[in-house]
Amino acid sequence: MTNRIQCVRCHQFLPPSVAPVHVAGCQRYCGWTNYETWNVALWLTNSAPSDRYWRNMAKICRHSANEKDGPDHSAVALLAAQLQSEHEDDAENALLNPPSVFSDLLRTALCEVDWREIAESLLDG
Repeated sequence: MTNRIQCVRCHQFLPPSVAPVHVAGCQRYCGWTNYETWNVALWLTNSAPSDRYWRNMAKICRHSANEKDGPDHSAVALLAAQLQSEHEDDAENALLNPPSVFSDLLRTALCEVDWREIAESLLDG
């Protein structure tokens, strides 16, 4: 490809005229929506017990979705809600101390996670 610049985040090749704007706003990270999503997905699947737990939850959500109707009961929606709920509960338990810069940063990072993307990945795997 001639005269193209590759984004370091999403690896897309872009014309030089749009590359700086794209690169400045691109949030993708290692194929995921953003760093926060990639990081949570990595931690979920990086240890055998955690990977087994979440793959089993994916099966349960797939089975539950087959018994219910409507978009709010899709396997992806059910698993994404479970992922988000468990992680937010764990974060709250870890942050029982008075508010701090660290608790604010953790809460902000969790708000950036694309729970549906992780759920889709677990259901596909």
